[in-house]
Amino acid sequence: MKSSEVSGIFTDVPKESWFAQVVETASSLGLVNGIGNGEFRPDTNITREQLAVIAMRLYSYNTGYADFDVTENTFTDSNDISDWAQEAVDYMQSTGIMEGSGGRFYPKRSTTRQEAAVVLYRLLEYMDEF
Repeated sequence: MKSSEVSGIFTDVPKESWFAQVVETASSLGLVNGIGNGEFRPDTNITREQLAVIAMRLYSYNTGYADFDVTENTFTDSNDISDWAQEAVDYMQSTGIMEGSGGRFYPKRSTTRQEAAVVLYRLLEYMDEF
């Protein structure tokens, strides 16, 4: 998809931005949906629960699996996990791809670059990509 082919599905992602094509491709693959109302909010931090959802969608896209047999997570702050992220957090914990700290998941906390790198590495390992 060339920048001239960027459709502008998110109102806050300028068509000429360096990341527009990647964001639209990720959206077309079902990896990201934005936050609603046609917005992506490219300049805001990603939360741990959002990262869990993206990781699970990437796993599903790569493997073709759509049904996940997961055990409910054991995090003491599981009530703080959004309904739309619950299955992904449960799956990420059950596979060991994402962990908490001190028994908590901290779903609304912004993730760090190091956490994102670890999640991506563990996900690739789990998918036997290397």
